[in-house]
Amino acid sequence: MRRPISPSLILIFVLILTFLSFLPCLKSDFVNWDDGAHLLENQSLRSLDSEHLSNIFREKINKIYIPLTTLSFALEHKFFGYNSFVYHLDNVLLHLGVVVLVFLLGRRLGLSGAGAGLAALFWGIHPIHVESVAWVTERKDVLYAVFYMAAVHCWLSYLAGRQKIFYVFSLILGILSMLAKPMAVSLPLILWVCDWFKGRKITRSVVIEKVPYLIVL
Repeated sequence: MRRPISPSLILIFVLILTFLSFLPCLKSDFVNWDDGAHLLENQSLRSLDSEHLSNIFREKINKIYIPLTTLSFALEHKFFGYNSFVYHLDNVLLHLGVVVLVFLLGRRLGLSGAGAGLAALFWGIHPIHVESVAWVTERKDVLYAVFYMAAVHCWLSYLAGRQKIFYVFSLILGILSMLAKPMAVSLPLILWVCDWFKGRKITRSVVIEKVPYLIVL
């Protein structure tokens, strides 16, 4: 009788396929469509001193408040200048991180290794993510997604054992996700979905748990 393929091997296979799918973008340069405003012409990321860091966390770019995303660009600029390969590679690596978290989420929700692998592969190579990964400016998408999915995992760990540390981690990761992209405002709703999936009843304490998220997000 053949042994089933281990979940770890399935995940590695999914990551390889996803990486190969986005391999061409590593040869790309910056584009003349918001890369200027967010990166090439953004004076705030030219240094990591207190003045520039203050500007990063005070300013909006194209009317969007994304300081953590800008900070990631500032760190890359500090060590690699405007080497487009590095910026594209980091986008791909962040996307692969999200793929791992999607796979692990599938496993936590009861999917088999093959089922979780299929879900992660569908997420990883779906055409809707091409812009988010291949366009440097869309770093905010992959960066916020990493923190967002990590926050969901911490929430599920909190539900499993009611350990307050996981509640705190989930909240902190939610804030980081929000600082990467305002889309993270939807996190409290997803936590309600997790509660429902785990069979939690809507009680006063369950509602109060979400208040900090509603305040900071």
